[in-house]
Amino acid sequence: MQTIEKKRILILGAGFAGIYTAINLSRRLKKRKDIEITLVDGNRYHLFKPMLHEVATGSVDPTHIIQPIRTVIKGRDFAFVEGLVQDIDLKNRKVSVCSECAYCEKVNEMNITEFGITRGCLKPLKKKELEYDYLVLALGGVPNFYKIPGVMENAFPLYSLEDAVKIREHVVRAFEISDHIEDQDIRRRLLTFVVAGAGPTGIEFITELHDWIFGSLLENYENVKKEHPRLILVEAGHDVLPFSAENIRKDANRTMAEMRIEILTDSPVTHLEKNRVAIAGKEPRFIDTSTLVWAAGVKSNDLIAALEAKKDRIGRISVDSHLQVYDFPGVFAVGDCAHFQTEKMPHPLPQTGQVAVQEASCLVENIVRNIEGRPMKPFSYRELGSMVSLGERTAVSNIFGYIGLSGFIGWLSWKLVYL
Repeated sequence: MQTIEKKRILILGAGFAGIYTAINLSRRLKKRKDIEITLVDGNRYHLFKPMLHEVATGSVDPTHIIQPIRTVIKGRDFAFVEGLVQDIDLKNRKVSVCSECAYCEKVNEMNITEFGITRGCLKPLKKKELEYDYLVLALGGVPNFYKIPGVMENAFPLYSLEDAVKIREHVVRAFEISDHIEDQDIRRRLLTFVVAGAGPTGIEFITELHDWIFGSLLENYENVKKEHPRLILVEAGHDVLPFSAENIRKDANRTMAEMRIEILTDSPVTHLEKNRVAIAGKEPRFIDTSTLVWAAGVKSNDLIAALEAKKDRIGRISVDSHLQVYDFPGVFAVGDCAHFQTEKMPHPLPQTGQVAVQEASCLVENIVRNIEGRPMKPFSYRELGSMVSLGERTAVSNIFGYIGLSGFIGWLSWKLVYL
C-alpha cells in the first residue's frame, strides 16, 4: 500500500488570526488526504477579546466570551494540540510543544494543594516535536510595559480572561474595604481608579467602569458616597483614540466629560509604586491610587522576539507583501505578532481584530495557491471603520469612513457587528 506524503500546516495561536486560518484552511482543503492541519494553543478556548472590558466590570460572564476549541473542530478537518510552545526552530522546520508541563506555571492554576497532591504525583515534563511544511505564527502579544519602573509589578493589565476577572474582584474589594474605612485619605486612594492608555481598550473599560460604579456598586455600600469615586484616564499622546476618525474622538471626549472622567493627555506614566503613580507632562504630578489598569499597548511575546528573523522595535516579525516571513519560505506571520507595512502606508497596521481577520483571509488564499503551484497574491488591507463602546447602551462608530453613528444607535451597531 502506497503511503501519501502529506503537506503539514502548523498554526500557532488560537486568537482571531489563528482560529480563522484553521477554520478556513479546513474549508478550502476539506477531505484532501495529502493535507494535515494542526492548531496549537496553550488555552483550550478561543477568547473574544473585544468584550474583555465587560468581564472586568461584571457586565458579561466570563464563560460568554470563550469558545472551547474542541467544539470548534467538530466537523472540521484540522487537529488541535493544547500545549505551550517551547521553541520554534525555523531552520529545521520544527516546533517544540509542551502538553504535560508538571513544572510550568500552569500547575499553579490547578490548585493541587487543595487535594493534597504534590508536584511529584504529576506526569513529568513531556514535549512534542511538531514538524511542518507551512508554519503560521499567530501567537499574539503581551502587554507592553515599556520598562517603566513598577508597572509590571503593580499595574493591572487588561489582556487575558484572568486579567479581567482579577480586575473585577479587585474593584469590588476596594469598595468593600472603603465601606469600613474611617480615614478619608485611605478611602480616597482606594476609590481612585487610573487607566493608562486612551485607545479603544482603555476608553471602553473606563466608561464601562463608570457605569458599573455609579449604576450598581454604590447602591451596595452605604458609607461610600457618589462624590467619593474618581476616574482618571491618562494618555502619553496628544489625544484619545489616535487612530480613529475625528467624529469618534470628539464624541468620546464629550461623553467622558459628561461622565466627569478626568482625561490627562500628553501625560506619560513614569513610575508606579504600590499606592502612587507618577505622571510626567506639562503638569507633572503624583496620584494616590491603589488601582492602575494598564491598557497602553502590546508587544510581541518573548518566543517571537527571540526568533532570528527581521523584526520591528517591539519585536513583531516583519513580513513581505504575501505575509511571508523574510528569508523563510513557507513561514507566515499574522495578527498582533506581525509587522506589515508598505510604501503607501506610513505606519504599520494596528493590532486589531479586523486586521487579524483580513490578514488570515489572505494567508489562507496564499497557502492554498502555493500548494496548488499558483502565484501568491499580495495582501491589501481595507479599513472597514472603527467602533468604541462608551458604557451602557452608548457607543460611537465610523463605518467605511463616512457613516458616523453615536449614542444608542452606535451601541446597537457595535453589538450587532460582534454578534
